[in-house]
Amino acid sequence: MKTEKILPFIKFYFVCLIIFLLFVQIPFIKSFLARADLFFNDLHFNVNQYEDKKINDIVVVDIDEKSITKLGRFSSWPLEYYGRVVDYVVSGGANYIAFDIFFTENDRLNKNIVNLYVENLKSKIKIDSVILEQVISNLDTEQEFAAALKRANNTVLGAFDDFNVNEFVEVELPENLTKFKIDSTKYIPAFKRLNLPIFPIPSLANSSYKLGFAHISPDDDGTTRHFDTFFIYGEYLVVNFSMQCMLDYYKIDSVGFESNTANLFSNGNLKLKIPIDETGKTTLNYYGKKKQFRYISFSDVVRKRIDPSFFDGKIVLIGSSAIGLRDLKTIPIDDNYPGIELHATFIYNAIQNNFIGYLSDYQRYLLWIFVITFLLLIFQRFNLIWNIILFPVIASIILIGCNFILELYNILMNQSYLISFEVLAFISVLVFKYQTEFKEKQKIKKTFAKYVSSSIINEMLEHPEKLTMGGEVKNVTALFSDIQNFTNISEKISPSELTDFLKRYMTALTQVVIDKGGMLDKYIGDAIVSLFGVPVNLENHAVVACECVLAMKNMSQQIIAASPNENFKSAKTRFGLNSGVMICGNMGSEQLFDYTGIGDNMNLASRLEAINKLYGTDIVISESTRKYLNDDFIVRELDKVAVKGKSNSVVIFELIGKTSDININVTEIKQKIFEYENGLQYYYLGQWDKAEELLSQFYTKYNDTPAKVILERIVTLKIAKPQHWDGVYKMQTK
Repeated sequence: MKTEKILPFIKFYFVCLIIFLLFVQIPFIKSFLARADLFFNDLHFNVNQYEDKKINDIVVVDIDEKSITKLGRFSSWPLEYYGRVVDYVVSGGANYIAFDIFFTENDRLNKNIVNLYVENLKSKIKIDSVILEQVISNLDTEQEFAAALKRANNTVLGAFDDFNVNEFVEVELPENLTKFKIDSTKYIPAFKRLNLPIFPIPSLANSSYKLGFAHISPDDDGTTRHFDTFFIYGEYLVVNFSMQCMLDYYKIDSVGFESNTANLFSNGNLKLKIPIDETGKTTLNYYGKKKQFRYISFSDVVRKRIDPSFFDGKIVLIGSSAIGLRDLKTIPIDDNYPGIELHATFIYNAIQNNFIGYLSDYQRYLLWIFVITFLLLIFQRFNLIWNIILFPVIASIILIGCNFILELYNILMNQSYLISFEVLAFISVLVFKYQTEFKEKQKIKKTFAKYVSSSIINEMLEHPEKLTMGGEVKNVTALFSDIQNFTNISEKISPSELTDFLKRYMTALTQVVIDKGGMLDKYIGDAIVSLFGVPVNLENHAVVACECVLAMKNMSQQIIAASPNENFKSAKTRFGLNSGVMICGNMGSEQLFDYTGIGDNMNLASRLEAINKLYGTDIVISESTRKYLNDDFIVRELDKVAVKGKSNSVVIFELIGKTSDININVTEIKQKIFEYENGLQYYYLGQWDKAEELLSQFYTKYNDTPAKVILERIVTLKIAKPQHWDGVYKMQTK
């Protein structure tokens, strides 16, 4: 880009950069993008295939349907069952035992049931009613469970918060609840606050090795994706019970926090970094659908049907997957995921240190700036059509790339933000281009529209009735010219240089048309459309048009060569001519006339100009124009084609020059034409081997582009032989 383009774009770039970064900070936009990220992350877990295997490091002792069937109604189970399980798994060598069960009541019978039993038994048993009442009242197994907890010395019981209480209530925290004093001078994430913690009954709470809160909160849509690492109660940080297992596992004695990590230390040494968001939650890295961990039925452990050595060295979590106990959660890949397995997932994430991480603020903003810069440059580089094609391609690359990074490196990339930047960049560049290049080009077109052929003016002065709407059928020659790669060239230069070049170019070539007796029809960007034979009749319109186009070619070469800007050196003007019947006249409106020609022959002239690109030629004329020319013109038959959208074929010719041109070696050119057309005739006849032989020799000798085109076509035809070959090539593009 030249300075005239670079400076406006730099200003535009910095304005976009600031607006984009501020846009994603708007609360409702930020909330929307966060929800979109959840969708994309859920999609990641759903599209990736997980190996169906059992993780044996963590064992879930499951209060399942089988346990309820074998042991009776869950609410009636004596606490002694849990003590029996603790003793059994400890005897096998379990490292930790954690309960996702709230023990807030003992299994002692209430007063009404005690009285009922006393009334029923005192008539059957000869025992004092008072003593009988005391015996029945003390029928509980709380102490057996408490004793088992003390013997184990590696258990963690669950506590919970009363969410019906909205204000802080001060209670005494048990000694075996791990807590860290909050240092108000250091950064602390916005952890969830507890107002009224409720602990197990004292005999159990005091007997357990540790306590921890068993809360894992779902997101707003009811899906559980995150894990609460710590909670705030008063001036302390307290832990989740599965986090407590990790504190013991790594022998953690202090914690610290950064903007996106919780750092766990032991004797001053960093043992584990847990990625967290601003609320102190970490994203769970699921290993598949439910029961990826080893599940053992609670009833099988109570009845000692499992070898205790199975639990050696394992972390044992006790919870429920039974539907009736309502501890099933929704996760991205499963609608009935046992709550206890959420804790197992977090623990295994910590043991394997394969948490899903987040970019730091620095990394995130650096990525955003890079992506915004890349998108603005890409969309600025290409035109609208290419940008429309590129948009879904880039979006796909972003989504696939983010999924790849998440799969390979366990890092969330906030792809919704990147997609939003793409949308903003696309719209912004579209507006920018309209305000600069497009408006500048429209301005130039408007200026050129003021050029009016003197022949039209004279004809209208003599015949004012031609100012009315309508036209007449006339046999004329249409000429189309266009600058090859002009769009790409115009993107590399300043508007002032572009205007200056077009002014010189259009003025000179238009003057050639007028001097030769042609009529300037219109300008279409850098294209010139002219007609020969209107509005004044011209008997030899085809000859005049061909003389004009040779002069235009020579003039364009001089202007391009004389241009001070190197970008124009690669420019080349292409021409197309066709003669035939067209409707010529005022095809505009009552307010604004536009004297022009319409019809198939007009369209064909346009197609012939464009066809130069395929054959690498400068001037292509139709056979209807060729028939008007005498031997003074040097032409070469190029091909027999049916242009796109038309079934009728036309023989096309390359107009090379005139025999009077001193720069042309007529004998050499005519020999070259003979050799090419000789091979072409065999191609028309379908004798492709012979045609290929002759044209290959010709191409080797002259490095001729039309010969190369025919040779490439022969290769295709020999492979897929057409049933009916008439020598006509059907064009697939305009």
